[in-house]
Amino acid sequence: MRKVQFALIDLGFGIPDGATGNFLQQTSAAVVAYKTSRGLTPNDPVAGVGTITTLDREWAMPFADRDEWLSWQTRLIPEFNFTRADELARRRSGRGSVLNPLSAWLPSAFRDGIFTALTALLDPAGSPLGQFTPAASWGASPLDTYHCHVVIDTANVGPAWQGFQGFARAIDNRADTMMRQADQAGPRGTPAWTAAYRALLLAPGDPSFTQRIANLLNDITQESKNTGVPVKLLWHTFEHAAWRPVEIGSNDPRRAWLNVVTPAAGPVTQWPFPVTDVAFAANVAQLAGLAVIVDKPGTVTVAAPTRTEAVALAGLDQKRIDDAT
Repeated sequence: MRKVQFALIDLGFGIPDGATGNFLQQTSAAVVAYKTSRGLTPNDPVAGVGTITTLDREWAMPFADRDEWLSWQTRLIPEFNFTRADELARRRSGRGSVLNPLSAWLPSAFRDGIFTALTALLDPAGSPLGQFTPAASWGASPLDTYHCHVVIDTANVGPAWQGFQGFARAIDNRADTMMRQADQAGPRGTPAWTAAYRALLLAPGDPSFTQRIANLLNDITQESKNTGVPVKLLWHTFEHAAWRPVEIGSNDPRRAWLNVVTPAAGPVTQWPFPVTDVAFAANVAQLAGLAVIVDKPGTVTVAAPTRTEAVALAGLDQKRIDDAT
């Protein structure tokens, strides 16, 4: 009975005394209101098989982990807390995810790979391992699945790939320089600083900052096609300990996922090695980093090399994220 009460409360059908386990007047009223809103008949105060089955479809199957639901209620960035519940609503409505026009520089192979990964990692029915499996991520906010590593298997590293790593370091250095320039506008992460940094990220150039990233990713794609070496996106989910399921530690296997982006796109699979920095360094070579956040309407903003660039392009102040974590 307490699960039924939790479900009713979570779906907006108030029981002022809470989930007591006692089926009294407040719960009866909530059941009637729920059944009426869902067109269930008869709309009497009985939580029978039909009512519970309908509740399961909305609550228990996608969101049986109550920690998940509670987590989203206490976060401090609601307009960018894109949850699995939002993904479920998006799929039911038939809406597609939309790439932020400011991220239009992203090459198609990486755009498709990112959208494929987000669809799998945010699947309300379970993780990429299958239906009813524990979630791969609770959401795609700046507090969760907000970045991926562009990697290849270390056994395949050669001069060309090492060159790409050098290009990526140059992009990192350019970002650091622009951040120091933005410091003149105010303390780092505040609205004034964010506006200044955003303007620098979008400033024209030959090439511009975003074009430098696009050039790197296009060159990586071409090298992958020329050599047949797969380029993958390695995702880390449940990034911040404060927003993870209580049973998940830093090295939990649920925290790492892979999908191939080129030369041929592939599905999302689980990272086959221990989720540690040592295993990361031993099994892949990182070529670049991409940061991804999704707002409530489902607009996907992609930037590089870090989350700082993604949130600035999306118009979100870094200080709000720092305060939330």
